[in-house]
Formats: sequence, C-alpha cells, structure tokens
Amino acid sequence: MTTHPAWPYATLDTRAHEPVPFRQFVLKVHGRCNLDCTYCYLYQGPDHGWRDRPASTSAATMRRTAERIAEHVRAHRLDAVRIELHGGEPLLTGPGPVLAYTEAVRDAVREAVRQGAPDAAGCEVTATVQTNGTRLTPDTLDRLRAAGIRVGLSLDGGRAAHNARRVDHAGRPAWPAARAAARRLAARPDSYAGILCTIDLAADPLDVYRSLLALCPPGVDFLLPHANWGGRTPGRHRPAPTPYGDWLADVFDAWWDAPRVPTRIRLFQEIAALLLGTASRPWVSRRWPPSSWRRTVPSSRSTRCGRRTRELPGPVSTCTGTPSTTPCAIPASRPGSWGSGRWPRSAGAARWGKCAAAATMCTGTLLAPGSGTPASTAPTSNGSSGTSPAE
Repeated sequence: MTTHPAWPYATLDTRAHEPVPFRQFVLKVHGRCNLDCTYCYLYQGPDHGWRDRPASTSAATMRRTAERIAEHVRAHRLDAVRIELHGGEPLLTGPGPVLAYTEAVRDAVREAVRQGAPDAAGCEVTATVQTNGTRLTPDTLDRLRAAGIRVGLSLDGGRAAHNARRVDHAGRPAWPAARAAARRLAARPDSYAGILCTIDLAADPLDVYRSLLALCPPGVDFLLPHANWGGRTPGRHRPAPTPYGDWLADVFDAWWDAPRVPTRIRLFQEIAALLLGTASRPWVSRRWPPSSWRRTVPSSRSTRCGRRTRELPGPVSTCTGTPSTTPCAIPASRPGSWGSGRWPRSAGAARWGKCAAAATMCTGTLLAPGSGTPASTAPTSNGSSGTSPAE
C-alpha cells in the first residue's frame, strides 16, 4: 500500500484551483530517425520497445487524433491551440506526413467550431515541426512555409565540434546538412521557430551560446540531458556542486549583459518573470521562485546597483510593505548572498544572481501599477511547455 506524505495530498486545499484545458499537443509523425545520436534516450536507451511500434503514424490515427483535439477545442471553447510535430525525424520521408497531419487537425477543428458555435470567430491552430535539419531541403521549406508550419531545429551548438555526437547510422556527421538548414531558416525568419540545444558539460557554455547566436535563431531552449533512476546523468547531483546550473549561469550572464536581448531564452525569461511576480507558463519554471519568497520591485522603473543602472523589463509593481533589504535590481556580478540566506542552487537552475536580485525581500504584497489591488497575471515573455522555443 502506498503511503503519501501529509502535504500536498491531505492538506492542500484545491477548491480555489480552476482546471486549465490543454492548448498544446505533441504529435508523433515518425517512429524512426535517420540519425544515430550517441546520447539519444530513445534509440540508444535500454528500452527497445520502439522496434515493435509502427514506423510512422497512419492516416487513420491522424484523423482520430484530429477529431479528439477538435472535440477538446469545442468543449472548452478555445480560441487557439498549438500542435508540435515530432519524431523520430518528422521529415524522414519528406514533408507530406507533416502537411497531412496539420491539415487534418485544422480541418477537424474548423468543423468542430462551426458545428458548436457557427457565429464564433474560430480557433487558430499553430503548427511547428521539430527537425534535425538534415532533410530540410529548399523545396521542403517552401511547402512547409506555404502551409504556415514553422520549423524548429535540434542542435548541440553552432559548430561542428559541438555536434560531434549527432551522426547518421553510418557514423557520418549531421552537421553540414544541419548548418545548411539553419542558414535557410535564417533567410526566412517567418518560418524559423528556434533551436533546441541539449547541454553538454564538456562544451564551453559561452562558445556554445555565441555559436548558436551566429545561426540567428529567434529563440533558444537549453535542455538537460535525459535522466532517470536507472542511470545517472553526467555530472554530480545535489547536494553536491551543480554543474548544469553553473553552465547555465555562465550563459545567463552573457545573455543578460548584452546591450540588447540577442534572442529569447525561455528558461531565463520565465524565471525572471516569476521573480518579478508575474505568471509562468512552462512547467520547467513553475516552481520558481519558492513560495517562501515574498517579492517586490522598486517603484522606480530604473534602479541603481553598484556600477550600473539597468531598466527592468515589463510592468513594474508597487509594494505595500517595507522591503527588508535595500532595493536592488540587477547587481553587477553574481553575489554570494541575499538578505540572510544564500542564493538558491539546484541541479536544474543555478544561482540566478542577477535575475533574483530583481525581487527584493518584502513583507507586503504586490500591487498592479497604478492600482490598489494585488497584481495577478502581468504580461510575460512568450513561452510554452512544448519542445519548440518559438512561441
């Protein structure tokens, strides 16, 4: 018999919580991949069940999935949903299956909305395909663009050395074709969804980050390597040092210190938004900041800290209490302490020094700018819990 701890199962009051309908769906197009990446958790993992599953999604499965998404849209009266088309490699046999799946969902949603509410404005279906780039030919990109499907790339960095683990089944590097795909997308920014990059501790974080910027992505997501209780992710874990957090902290410093934001990095933007008291959508940052932190920002939009003055992003809230520390927006360097405690550290997030300093300890509550009521959901950076960093 499973025994649960008292919290949250017995003491958490969920009566004030409202369920939120799904707005994003990850759809598998192919069950095979033309690459044989050495770190792939699926094809290089201990579970070989994928060998017994269909190599691609059938037309019947596409139709049924589209119908179920449409039912969900109609039941919850949604005005927008996202579909993320994945593999394997979703472009393994060309763009045809991706185009067919997207068309099936859009047609089903359009019909469901028409039947449920003929006068409704409709529901927008945004589609993104996540690819390794090796099959993204000019013709394929043209067809995807014509169908309004954006493209996200999976890379380990912006140089050949970073992508040494990404090879095909004959051991040949995938980088030349992937680089060509990145250049095609950079020339068509309306089709470019961004880049997903898995962290490699052996690679210099600043070298990886700057090489990715050279590919002109509109957004970047840095992903932790797959891990489970059956195998340890490379690097030491809590309560020992935090190599992944330190790796990300170096990237954060370079990203934040740039005169202008060079690209969106969803993890950083969402953590900053949470620390400023706004809402976060991606699940990766839902736990930030810890609920024990009480947050505020100075009433002035620009605050001085040490040697520099920086503008705070987004709307500024006013606190009704008295800050327990001197308001400090963005310190010039990553500090070692904040108030009476250390900066938070974890395997998934580093000492978000510059980011966390935007939220000072306070005994009051947040008020929306120019109002006398607590702030609720202020605008945040765009982001989603899916695998594409585009939206």
